[in-house]
Amino acid sequence: MNNYIRFVICLLLVVVLTACNDENSDGHNPSVQFEYPVNASSEEWSSYQTRSSMVAALRIPEEILIDLTTERLVELVFEFPLLGDLIAHNSTEIALSSFENDCDAFRKLANRDEAAKILSNYIANLPEDSYLEIMAAQVLMSSKTIFGEN
Repeated sequence: MNNYIRFVICLLLVVVLTACNDENSDGHNPSVQFEYPVNASSEEWSSYQTRSSMVAALRIPEEILIDLTTERLVELVFEFPLLGDLIAHNSTEIALSSFENDCDAFRKLANRDEAAKILSNYIANLPEDSYLEIMAAQVLMSSKTIFGEN
């Protein structure tokens, strides 16, 4: 009887610990969040004199990137303060290459298996009056890294 009680207690402990685990099935932790520390309307943003200093201020630490869910990475791509740069290039290849170098969320997103599905769903639900996001989405949809060969 004593061994039975120990077994039941251990089983309950495993169930409780599993239920309390914050990680989702793909190994990313939904409780980990990140917000860009500055944006185009913040006072600090205007103090940056170069594009490289702006990009540096928008870096996401690797230890945070690893744990962000794919859904949050997609949101961060569209919240990226330099998103408009994505549509400012003469070719989509150059735009995507530059964006991948500048936007850590996009770089990490490109390595996620479920990126195409989640990005497509996000884009499909963009409001019709989100002109910048829709134009950026058109460039992002041409990413061979995420969507494969078209």
